[in-house]
Amino acid sequence: MNMQELKQLIYKGEKVDIECKEAESNVPRSAYESYSAFANTKGGYIILGVKEDKKKRLPKERFMIQGIQNAKKQVEDLWNTINSSKVNRNILKDEDVLIVEEFGVSLIVIKVPRADYKMRLIYVGENPYKGTFKRNNEGDYHATEHEIRGMIRDQNPDGNDGMILEYYAMDDIDKETLRKYRQIFEIRNDGHVWNALDDKSFLEKLGGYRKDRREGKEGLTLAEGWVQPELIEDTALNQVTLYLKMISEHGEQSTKKIAEKSAESAEKSAETQETSLSERQKQILACMELEVLYKTEEIAEKIGLKGPRTRQLLNELVAMGRLTCTAATKNRRYIRIE
Repeated sequence: MNMQELKQLIYKGEKVDIECKEAESNVPRSAYESYSAFANTKGGYIILGVKEDKKKRLPKERFMIQGIQNAKKQVEDLWNTINSSKVNRNILKDEDVLIVEEFGVSLIVIKVPRADYKMRLIYVGENPYKGTFKRNNEGDYHATEHEIRGMIRDQNPDGNDGMILEYYAMDDIDKETLRKYRQIFEIRNDGHVWNALDDKSFLEKLGGYRKDRREGKEGLTLAEGWVQPELIEDTALNQVTLYLKMISEHGEQSTKKIAEKSAESAEKSAETQETSLSERQKQILACMELEVLYKTEEIAEKIGLKGPRTRQLLNELVAMGRLTCTAATKNRRYIRIE
């Protein structure tokens, strides 16, 4: 980068990715705050040797190139500080710090990359809750406790699926929702060894319940194995848009979270199911009395259909929540519940 290119950058004015500092004889502390802010947001340029007159509006009048003294000494001080305990982590490379000179005027340009999520948060001093900064159009600001906790949580290389939810245990699970989920799982995975497990062991196999022996705790996790969501971040608006694809890793439609049950969605689902029932499914429901056990063969005889096709229709109705069934695969019985 030469001085002409640098001037073009300066005269764009301070934006979300540009910060100018006067720094006549020393690197100011605020430069390290900007380092933290850029690293924790989307990266940017810190330019030392430019004075800002906030009373002026035109960029060429507002930003005055003054230059700095002892540029090499300031660069040396910068590296010493970045690599000391005054900043928790150095993410800069040699080529990220430049001295740009023209006609005896020297400026220092620091190109701060965005820190990898595994390395965030970047903070000044020894207390992350006091020394962590982020960036917006108005400049650097202290990160909130919520933002800091979010960055710490996101350091987990395995994502948040396996994170244990504090204060939640098996008693917090809606048992009816879990029962219906297990029925769906059993229908789709007939004969699977997990079908014989108790609820807690079943959830452990799914990743919905986990023990952390190192931390000495256990409990429900954020777990369901969905396709990785698409995350779009707009730091200018301080807004993050998360697109969740309701498809599992195996290409099947995802089930709802076991720990939650939405009455509203359940009502809508019931209405949709009623209109989407096939004539054969309606015929089956019509011939079954409530709370009475039926064999597949009995239903097949009533509706005049072969056993395998009848069994398929019955299992579809179980998945819809219109029927329930006994757990055993052999000699299974079906019950109309509504």
